[in-house]
Amino acid sequence: MKKTLLLLGLLVLAIGVYYYLDSADGEDEKIAAIQSERNFSIDVEEISKITITEKSGKVNTLTREGEIWKVNGKRMSRNQAFLIEEAMERVKMESIPPKKANENIMKTIGRIGILVRAYGKNDEVLRSYYVGGVPQGERGTYYLMEGYSQPYLVNIPGMEGSTRGRFIKKDTDWLDRAMFRFPDKNIEYVSIEYPRSKNSSFKLIKKGGEFIAEPLFSFTPVITSPQNQRVTEDYMEGYYAGFFTEAYQNEHYLKDSITTYMNPYMKMRIVDDQSDTTSLDLYSYNEVNDFQGEATGPSDVSKFVERYYVDVNDGEKFMLTQHVLAKKFLWGYDYFFK
Repeated sequence: MKKTLLLLGLLVLAIGVYYYLDSADGEDEKIAAIQSERNFSIDVEEISKITITEKSGKVNTLTREGEIWKVNGKRMSRNQAFLIEEAMERVKMESIPPKKANENIMKTIGRIGILVRAYGKNDEVLRSYYVGGVPQGERGTYYLMEGYSQPYLVNIPGMEGSTRGRFIKKDTDWLDRAMFRFPDKNIEYVSIEYPRSKNSSFKLIKKGGEFIAEPLFSFTPVITSPQNQRVTEDYMEGYYAGFFTEAYQNEHYLKDSITTYMNPYMKMRIVDDQSDTTSLDLYSYNEVNDFQGEATGPSDVSKFVERYYVDVNDGEKFMLTQHVLAKKFLWGYDYFFK
């Protein structure tokens, strides 16, 4: 009898332990699921690609190549890349919205939600979630992990505002503001033409590791004094560092008229070691807008011009830049012999 009771007791104990462990496993799974649907942050080093799908169906594809990000194959600005990296890596759940607010939050996500998907190096999906609207006060953003029904209010710790604007932008707002940069110093040829001051125009041709300055036109008198190579190297540093724009103007209503009927203030041509040519035509902002004064060459440009419209590669991009950014390129032929 005692032996039977002992066996029954052990059986009951075993059943209890089994149900306890099974229940614990179930709780662990629930906890893991909850943690999963709240974990929107991801280590940027794991990401190779991000797709951002707007409600209209428009998709922007961001790809990471080392330290450089590209959007739809074009280089992103450093600032936009930083904002995306921060939004992907540092975003945290701030609170669970009240149940009575969930219906409206979900309706808003259904109406304006942005689907963000992060992919790993093997093209596997690492995160997939919707970025929705913002609460009153616009502190934080409602996120919803794809496949789940509970939205969360998330934000970047210490940040005032919303992360939504980091994922939805005009096409040009994503882009790098460099009209060109040659950090590898792979330039073989540069020409600068001033249509109204042809004797100031010049070309730089790479010969034996040095750039030799020559007149662009045959009628310009050749300067026979020694060329200052240190000055020439300083000038070329501007090309290696890059030429940056103030703003994209691709939709400017006078773009076609400017490039078709106006005479550029300056024409720049750069040829690299792959024989690829970059061309920039600079048009005086003052002349386009009928301001007083007209610049002819490098000696008087700063008196009249503060900005330029720039046609890059015959219509590929149309941009606006400032004279303070352009002046390092606006030399005359004689400058290299001082």
